[in-house]
Amino acid sequence: MAVLANDPALVGLALQVARTPAAQLDVGAVVAGVCRALPMAVGVAGAVVVLRHAPDPLAGPVFASDAAAMRLGELQHSRSAGPAHEAIRTGRVVATADLTRADTVEVAAVAAETGLASAVTVPLLLDGRPAGALQLLGTGYRPVPAELAETVRPLVEVLSARLADARSFRTLTAAVARSTAALEAGLPLAHATGILAERYRTDVEEAGRFLAGR
Repeated sequence: MAVLANDPALVGLALQVARTPAAQLDVGAVVAGVCRALPMAVGVAGAVVVLRHAPDPLAGPVFASDAAAMRLGELQHSRSAGPAHEAIRTGRVVATADLTRADTVEVAAVAAETGLASAVTVPLLLDGRPAGALQLLGTGYRPVPAELAETVRPLVEVLSARLADARSFRTLTAAVARSTAALEAGLPLAHATGILAERYRTDVEEAGRFLAGR
């Protein structure tokens, strides 16, 4: 029976992802770090994360453990094909015994060229909806056990939660920025209203209506 994972390494990786404060969360760096750490943690040849949308303006939607895995991930994203696309579309785990026989010719060709011939792909869910996929890659001589989908599920859940945290933080930050801008834009008018009310000994509401009419 194949060794499925180095549990301490996998737990440590999940804790590292979970401990990063939302305000300091560099989503691209975190996801890329997960991809680089997974081959050693669970004993696979490569790892890819494909997201529906780039997590921030400075990062792309595909992250990988190495160049070969990146080629396969970017191809699946750009062609909307392969097991990564299927996992995102269906929200289900996809186990692929032989990527070299994939329906998409380009995916099959890259799998054959890189030697990354098997995959287990787990969807990443945000608010219960597929927002991306984590793909574990193996070779023809060392295929990825289907059981790895359950082994990495806690990490997948933590990573999904951090992606949701980052999205919420960006939304909140944008709302605060809009409120601050609106407040700053209104300060000159508020100041002028106060001066007008004091000079002509009228109430602030009357002064405000006068200025608005002008």
